[in-house]
Amino acid sequence: MVVAETAQPFDTESFKVGFQALMKLRPIAETCAPGTLPDDAPRLVDERKFD
Repeated sequence: MVVAETAQPFDTESFKVGFQALMKLRPIAETCAPGTLPDDAPRLVDERKFD
C-alpha cells in the first residue's frame, strides 16, 4: 500500500499505472491530509510473502 500526504489533487490511478510499469508491482494507493502520517513512519515497507 502506498499512502501519500498531499494538499493538492493527486491522480492515484495514474500513479498506480506508472508505479506498476516502473516497479513491476501493483500498488494500492491512498492519499491523506498533510501531517497525518507520523514523522517516524517508514518510507517504504515491503510486506510481500515469498513462499
